[in-house]
Amino acid sequence: MYRAIRGLHLCAGAFALVFLAMYSISALQMTHGKWVHMEARAATRDVALPPGLSGARAAARELAARYGIEGELAAIRVLPAGLAFRVLRPGMVWEADYTASTGATRLRITDTGTLGALNRIHQMRGVWHTWIAYDLWAWLLAFLGAAILALGATGLYLWWQSHRDRRFTGALLIFALAAIGGLAAWMRW
Repeated sequence: MYRAIRGLHLCAGAFALVFLAMYSISALQMTHGKWVHMEARAATRDVALPPGLSGARAAARELAARYGIEGELAAIRVLPAGLAFRVLRPGMVWEADYTASTGATRLRITDTGTLGALNRIHQMRGVWHTWIAYDLWAWLLAFLGAAILALGATGLYLWWQSHRDRRFTGALLIFALAAIGGLAAWMRW
């Protein structure tokens, strides 16, 4: 049984390692933006879509088909002259202003690069998105959560079985639980 649990521990750790490194970088960027600075680059582009499109979904499908702009549709507004909406994907935002009478569409493109992509997927949640890549990512994160729980549980088992360093590691575990519990309680109340 020890070998099986050690193998599970190794597999869970190997699977989680890349994700934990990625989340560490994005957490540093969000909490210490001066240390890990995210640069946003902005541009404007005029494109042509068919006139008379009735909704943002139709306009977004045309943007995808004609210009390869795909992502999550958000911030839809119906305007007197047409539509305004955003197409989001990690690290990129396309803000579209569509004129229904002519089909003229102005895109304001914001590119935040790799750090922006990491930031966005760090904050993403749920499996209800219109863009399938977001839902696949969410399911992958569910497996990551299971891997981290397995890593912790198997690590505790292996630690207990080793009979070495129980005092130090036990004290470290108690310190971590107290620090997290204490800070969470302090921030909550």
